[in-house]
Amino acid sequence: MKGKIVLLAMLFFLNIAHATDVIKLPKYFSVKSTFSGNLSDNESFHLIFTKDTRTKKFVVFPYFYNGISTEKFKQLVSDEPYSLVSFHYDNDIVSVFLSYKVRNDYFLKKISLYRLTKEVKQSEPFPHNDFLTSIRNKDKSIFIYKSKDRFLVRQFNKNEPNINSELDIQKTQNVIEIFFEDNKVVAVKTDEFVSNGPTSKIKVYYIDGKLVFTKVIRALNQTEILEVFLGNEKLTTSLRSFSMTTKDYYKKMASFVVDGTLFQLGVSKDRGSIKIWDYLNKKELNVIPIDGSLNSKIVKGNDFVDFSKFLKQSARRKHIPTITVNKASDNLFRLRVDYVDVTYSYNYNWWMFHQKMMMHQQMQMQQAMNSVPRFGPDDPGDITFDTYTIKNDNRFFEIVLDDKGRIVQERPQSIYGEINKKEYIEKLEELSDIKYESSCFLKIGFRYFGYSKSSKGFVIYTEKLK
Repeated sequence: MKGKIVLLAMLFFLNIAHATDVIKLPKYFSVKSTFSGNLSDNESFHLIFTKDTRTKKFVVFPYFYNGISTEKFKQLVSDEPYSLVSFHYDNDIVSVFLSYKVRNDYFLKKISLYRLTKEVKQSEPFPHNDFLTSIRNKDKSIFIYKSKDRFLVRQFNKNEPNINSELDIQKTQNVIEIFFEDNKVVAVKTDEFVSNGPTSKIKVYYIDGKLVFTKVIRALNQTEILEVFLGNEKLTTSLRSFSMTTKDYYKKMASFVVDGTLFQLGVSKDRGSIKIWDYLNKKELNVIPIDGSLNSKIVKGNDFVDFSKFLKQSARRKHIPTITVNKASDNLFRLRVDYVDVTYSYNYNWWMFHQKMMMHQQMQMQQAMNSVPRFGPDDPGDITFDTYTIKNDNRFFEIVLDDKGRIVQERPQSIYGEINKKEYIEKLEELSDIKYESSCFLKIGFRYFGYSKSSKGFVIYTEKLK
């Protein structure tokens, strides 16, 4: 009877293409966690993090899946547990970046998985102390470090040698030190639909070969933008400030950047507005009041009531307002305003949803590295991208803008489709037959990987997206 219930639950949730062949490991490997990463429309790679109980070594088993068959790579063996920090894919080479700790120092290794030859190459270790955050693109990984003396950017592009660029902080008249202080930096991943985005004080975007950091200074109702120009051995910077208002003070603020445009949000319990800048030329494009004049121009979530209630709720202490902008067809933008509840949180990197036990095992590493390292997947690309959400509520409103910041009546599709990732992950967690699960979203569907108790091995499933 129990087996029938498990089977029915799996069929109800999955609508699966079908499972792969079962992957079985010798019993002397103690499984710690898994990781699943999206590579293309139907391709993914999967890692099993284990410990060999005989040798006490840590062993990682890599696999590649193309939607039809599974390819196995040579295993990775280490004296220390690895944390996955980033990955990218280019020219049939999967580049995986793993960090580890030796005594009081942290190191980073690039692991290259060659699909055609099944060859596995490991780089020499790179120093990984003073790690600030990282950015993952489809074919590039960028690591950012900041110490008291220097600001360092390490880029890995395709299969070329890494490019190091740095800045002497002492020569910047404390601009870098004052900007960052001791704040956590969160990378914004904009090659997918962003519903709420991060709520951190400082965010970073990778735009046109440069790093664009934004910092909200609520006391001044300002957003600061620090641009760090890459491409040369010595980094150069530019710092600009943008005021939300010269008259009224807003209780809370948020901002978002797309290409060369800055979108600012200011809210108090009885008023709010959106300000749009061409930040490259420091030119104000538009100011949009948040009030009843927008009623005929918005798309609203099912739980949106009216602007008066929205402003009152978004200004409450327990809520954080958010603004996100997603590119749409015809050179238009879908701007979404929402608020989130800080009493209920989950990590936007949905694969971390399954790593709660691993977090406790690596707490000391987490505190030292100012990221979320653990044995198994760390916070890649979309790394340390923490966000908050309100359970099942859709209280947002959206407006559509042209490239001049003007409201238009069109209702275009966003370039990247909106997916309720949390819904898929929660359903996955309810499957009692699967443990050590991890997952990723592909263009063709939701793919997950884990140990099947009934099959007594690891399997890969793919479910079509709604």
